[in-house]
Amino acid sequence: MPERRIDVVYGADRFPYSRGILTRSLVDVGVPLEVAYHIANDIQDELAQQGEITRDALRNRVADRLNRELGEEAAQTYLNRRQVPSTISVISGREHVPFSKGILSRSIRATGVQADKAYQVSRQIEESLLRTHSHELTSPELRRLAYREIARICGRDAAERYLVWRSFTLLEKPLVIAIGGTAAAGKSTLAVELAHRLGITNVVGSDSIREIMRTMFSDDLLPLLHRSSYSAHESFTAPHRGGGDPVIEAFHEQVLRVSVGIRGMLRRAAAENEHMIIHGVHVLPEILQPENFPNLNVSRTTSSRAVAGTASRSSTMLPPTCRPLRPSVT
Repeated sequence: MPERRIDVVYGADRFPYSRGILTRSLVDVGVPLEVAYHIANDIQDELAQQGEITRDALRNRVADRLNRELGEEAAQTYLNRRQVPSTISVISGREHVPFSKGILSRSIRATGVQADKAYQVSRQIEESLLRTHSHELTSPELRRLAYREIARICGRDAAERYLVWRSFTLLEKPLVIAIGGTAAAGKSTLAVELAHRLGITNVVGSDSIREIMRTMFSDDLLPLLHRSSYSAHESFTAPHRGGGDPVIEAFHEQVLRVSVGIRGMLRRAAAENEHMIIHGVHVLPEILQPENFPNLNVSRTTSSRAVAGTASRSSTMLPPTCRPLRPSVT
């Protein structure tokens, strides 16, 4: 059931109530993020049946809640706050875009930094720029400022991960991360975590590709596709080369069949200029040679059972064009 709209009335104007905006305004005056979100969420629930509230009444309600939760000083700080409009422009190529704490915070959070720390970094950068009357800066300059502030507040590792993230967003060719490994090794977990951190929406498993191919080719025509990786040898009729293990040989033959679909997915990613993560037991290095995909940045890795530390490992998986260059900090 859709939430009912809540209007904030200010004179003749009406604005939709925003839990996010109220949360940010509370964080701006020093309220911890968790407390700020809790207050904004409770007030939204309280106003759900009412439908509207005046701006002054909303301010007083927030101040009353702060007084009960954090004391009179916090309430007065909120009531006395002065909104300073940001007049900072970020120059990116020929474009001038307004500086946004929210956008910068999201970029920082993509590196694994907690939300309150990410917003603290963004707020510190904005305050520093306003204090020094810096109304324009380039994207590289903002990146250097963010690197320094993240290193100071969150540590050097977080700052390095931020540069990896920024390098990723500047890639001219789509990035394909290929994750191979045995069953239950953590391939899917690693793929989902990387997709979340990097903002990649296209995540494909080789088992899904094989399942699609099964509908196209009958069991009689390609029996290897209709067997699991562990039982493929039962339908493998080709002669064993050099007396090798038939289980391994059958698996490699199955990989060759599935690789047709995998390469098709990669060609589609290149044509649509779309980042992709592909994972599965059939993802082997020999079928994903980067030189065969000149329109893609192909990064390959294997997954073990130890998938802890995903964020810190992600930078080593990126191709050279996506690895961070340490900024000049002068």
